[in-house]
Amino acid sequence: MQHILGTIPHLLMAILITIPFIKNKKGTLIKIIMTFALSCAVVLTPDILKFFGLLAGHSLFFFPVIVGLYSICYQIAIGQMESKSVMVMFSFILIIGHIMLDFFGNGAHLFYPFSEEDLNFSIIDKFDLTLIVYLLILTTVVIKFNLNRQILFVGLLLLVIFSGLSAVSKLQLEKQLSKEYNDEEVELLITYPENAVTWNYQVRTPNRIIVGTADKFRNTIEIDVVTEFQE
Repeated sequence: MQHILGTIPHLLMAILITIPFIKNKKGTLIKIIMTFALSCAVVLTPDILKFFGLLAGHSLFFFPVIVGLYSICYQIAIGQMESKSVMVMFSFILIIGHIMLDFFGNGAHLFYPFSEEDLNFSIIDKFDLTLIVYLLILTTVVIKFNLNRQILFVGLLLLVIFSGLSAVSKLQLEKQLSKEYNDEEVELLITYPENAVTWNYQVRTPNRIIVGTADKFRNTIEIDVVTEFQE
């Protein structure tokens, strides 16, 4: 169930990114549906490859290969847009709709095969129902109002602003925690979203582990569990 929830934001982002490219394009309903279907296939490809043990789908070095292959498939099966537009659309879908979303969520192997490190700057929880419902409402409204670009732009802008505020909040929290536990030689400090308005954090020192929560926008920090190491 959780895996299914994690794919929904990717699919909705793929649909939203596709809309400006097909707006005002002449074509049958079947071709429009096929375009959306292919866009969804593009955005799911990294996870499909990862399921089979391949990390290339999340790499900045391999995404042009995926984009190129799907662009060829598009021209053969649909052929409604110019090749350049299709490649730009699929690039946005793959980078923004999947790789970037994973980087700001649970992590992505951005520099594979040169590094297999899973990199992240966790400010988004893909499994958060608030995010899923927001994207679902935005997608529904945009489609209902004849693929309205203005509504789409405002909706995505609000998401970008919220993400930016979350990034600032995360950095402030990490700075505050580092300062608070500075005397204890912090070995590990991680922060990640519990939901849209709450952070989880963990601080590890040579003597203990502190786990707690913090409000994203009110700078209130609470300690939930403290585990002391026995000497």
